[in-house]
Amino acid sequence: MKFSLTIGGLAVATTAVLIGQMNTDAVAARGSSFAGCAPDVIVGDVQEIIRHGTVGDITAYSIGTNSCNMGCDYLAWEANNNSHPTIGGSMYRVLELENGCTRIEQIGRSWLKHGFCALQQTLCGSCSNSGGGGCPDRLGWVCSDPYTASLNGQQSGLGRRSEVNATTGFFEYPPAGGSYASTIGRRLQVQTDLLQAENATFFVDGVYIHPDDAAACNGNNNASYRKLNKTGTNTLSFQNSSPTVREQPAIYAWEAMDPNVRITTIDFSDCNERIHFGHSVCENDDGTWTYIYTVYNMNLHHGIGKIMVPFNGSTVPGDVDMHMCPYHSGEYYAEDPTEDWDVTANGDHLTFECEAHASNPDANAILWQSLKTIQFTSTSAPTDGFVDIHLHKTSGFESVVASVPGEPVEPPTDCELADVNDDGLVDGTDLSLVLGFWGNCTGCESDINEDGTVDGIDLSFILGWWGCDSQG
Repeated sequence: MKFSLTIGGLAVATTAVLIGQMNTDAVAARGSSFAGCAPDVIVGDVQEIIRHGTVGDITAYSIGTNSCNMGCDYLAWEANNNSHPTIGGSMYRVLELENGCTRIEQIGRSWLKHGFCALQQTLCGSCSNSGGGGCPDRLGWVCSDPYTASLNGQQSGLGRRSEVNATTGFFEYPPAGGSYASTIGRRLQVQTDLLQAENATFFVDGVYIHPDDAAACNGNNNASYRKLNKTGTNTLSFQNSSPTVREQPAIYAWEAMDPNVRITTIDFSDCNERIHFGHSVCENDDGTWTYIYTVYNMNLHHGIGKIMVPFNGSTVPGDVDMHMCPYHSGEYYAEDPTEDWDVTANGDHLTFECEAHASNPDANAILWQSLKTIQFTSTSAPTDGFVDIHLHKTSGFESVVASVPGEPVEPPTDCELADVNDDGLVDGTDLSLVLGFWGNCTGCESDINEDGTVDGIDLSFILGWWGCDSQG
């Protein structure tokens, strides 16, 4: 199930106006060959994955991507300035938990490949408006351009994510240089032990950021994902039976695997400031509920630095667990990649937050193409409430409807369980309900111990508590 929501305060509205003006000016400055037309780059295919090797506890990969220009104007692909795309890859896993819940985690990310020229191929259509022969400096519309995993993993050609504003598409050129570790430096790094979970399914997504695409406000469809097949310790491949899911980031793989997951699309403005918020709740066997929330930042330059979840203040949630993939190779906060967010329970909210941007500009915020997972347990049953998602580099927040902990619920007594029809008394009516549904009966109220069968165990419950007052 997908929702779309835009709720904003004055600070966010001001940001939206500024971003809209910036993109409008960029379109006017660049001009267009065709009135009313603009380029629109997507990832048409995630087509290849290479494992480069393992150093210590880190394994490095790179993915191949095939882009398509689905707009109606040429997309610049100029190697020696900032009129070309930057290409990023990330890896994720969807875990099946013992309590029946699932959760998605981002487990790896790469630096960015800088594009240098564009072939004119036909993955997404006829390519009747080619940018030219050979490997020209622009991509025609409905034309495609493949970058192999080897090219996207070429360490000397990779630049920092922190140099790119994913909202406007702008980046400094040339990218900052510097040394890098052999084998794993700058590539898509994954902690090898995270690949060993037997109850996990793995995915990658690729994303293209381009200033012309962003200027046309076409940046929200730039990510596509694909399922991976894992063999051995860390060998990953693609299968033809699991094609690329176009124009969706990998958080939607979680929803595709688990019908209990709800994903909400949140736009902080009407131009390239999009995040996706996912959540799921599962009831445990001990009278508690597991709450799981994820935030995926598609292209929001300001980042996300705080998440506030309402809860019943008399019961503080426990078993808090957070996961966010570290940056690496000197990127952002890599001097302390294990630093996690603070958690406080104050009043009627559970607050998760990193350091304020004013105190630490390199704090561990949720930056673009990044996903953070938050999980905790509560004795309170789920109810609808508003989760507040706060910007990091500036003020402002969005509120999104989600399942949140409500009033605490006491587990039923044995007498209440035996009172099948909930009339306050264990009597012949309850006995008849057990006998009437005798046999296989998954989910029916007569299956008191919830083992999928109405049998002698349920009958003994009725007889053992015969005559008790379940409401007294």
